[in-house]
Amino acid sequence: MDSIASTRAAALAAAMSNPVRRHGSAKRNKASFRQALVNFNRLPKYLRDNEYIVGYYRPGHWSLRQIIGSLFRLHNETFNIWSHLLGFAFFVVLTVITVVCSERLAAEADAQQVTRWPLYVFFGGAMTCLLASSVCHLFGCCSQHVASIIWRFDYVGIAVLIVTSYFPPVYYGFLCLPFWQKFYLWSASLFGAATVVVSLMEVFQTIHFRPVRAVIFSGLGLFGVVPVVHQWAVHNHIPLFQEALIYDLLMGATYLIGAAVYATRIPERWKPGTFDLAFHSHNLFHLCVVIAAYIHYEATIVFIRWRDADQCPMA
Repeated sequence: MDSIASTRAAALAAAMSNPVRRHGSAKRNKASFRQALVNFNRLPKYLRDNEYIVGYYRPGHWSLRQIIGSLFRLHNETFNIWSHLLGFAFFVVLTVITVVCSERLAAEADAQQVTRWPLYVFFGGAMTCLLASSVCHLFGCCSQHVASIIWRFDYVGIAVLIVTSYFPPVYYGFLCLPFWQKFYLWSASLFGAATVVVSLMEVFQTIHFRPVRAVIFSGLGLFGVVPVVHQWAVHNHIPLFQEALIYDLLMGATYLIGAAVYATRIPERWKPGTFDLAFHSHNLFHLCVVIAAYIHYEATIVFIRWRDADQCPMA
């Protein structure tokens, strides 16, 4: 009996000490992770992108398990990963809510509603961009061969978002002008396809092409000025169009600010090392992408309200 009692007492003592041990182990793991991070000058050349971000880099030799584990650790890509991962989740929820509300409104509406597929194309583009970005920033510290492939899809995702953003305003804005509707949609799609092709080229990933990347994507976005001016000439007297236009101009300004910050590497170039973990240029660019995408959603809702109330005779 004494032996059994002693065994139980020892087991109870071990169980009571486990939380402390686990807590101590977690602290050691956290410290070990911090020690495994390296500075910019210790990175392999293929991972060097921004010399103004001095520390907290994951080295290029980690295993897949270590990289996945870094999703829940603090390093200089944590903000980039989670800003777009949470943005992806937000747009998933927004899509579900929109689908449910659209079906309910369609059942209650007296008149036929305008089609919603351009909005869902945009949702698909936004979610593709945000998820691809998160995955790329998580796994971008792999071997040189894998990293060179992964990072291309980050730029592909951005191009997809920009192109799919054209669909709602062009489709609804030129609903009564089918020739121009098709012309602008095809033009944007071809421009976007060309951008995707360029993005998949290996040379496009090099540090020397940073300004070129910003110019190409800004050009893809600025192409939207042409259909906007055209729509203004046709619909400037319509209040709902004016409201949607204000939203889209704000969206465009947000994208351009993000691109300018990304290209100039502000604010980290002013004080290297200060913004390693948060609010460096790539972080701010990510925030601009999410904010601009949501602003465009609001613009699209206004376009839909307009066309639900004022469809074309043959539409």
